Amino acid sequence: MKILITGLDPFGGENINPALEAVKKLPDTLLGSEIIKLEIPTVFR
Repeated sequence: MKILITGLDPFGGENINPALEAVKKLPDTLLGSEIIKLEIPTVFR
């Protein structure tokens, strides 16, 4: 099984997004499932 976990890149003038940092620290596998980590760009228009 694969699990996709996403986090937004920093926005609003910030240097980091704590949610994205948490996603990055997750293991690559958990209980036999592959963890896929994806950074989502934040775009304001």
